[in-house]
Amino acid sequence: MGEGLIPARGLTRLRREIARAGGPERIDHGPSTAPSKRLLRADPGYLKTVTGPLLVAEAGLSAVLARCPTFAAWWEDLLS
Repeated sequence: MGEGLIPARGLTRLRREIARAGGPERIDHGPSTAPSKRLLRADPGYLKTVTGPLLVAEAGLSAVLARCPTFAAWWEDLLS
């Protein structure tokens, strides 16, 4: 996921940071480490309202929900 949307070097760094944190929902340790801030460091051209939805579309919502149980619970609550 992300190839072509985020430069390879930045994508490699992001994957390493996610693995070190123990998963995508454990990566946010404050304002400077929020996922959007990490994405911006990985790709200075990152636009939260453009690149973010493209990344979710590329991965597929089911893949995001599978890797992010807290978000999945929120999503299910929103839909119910």
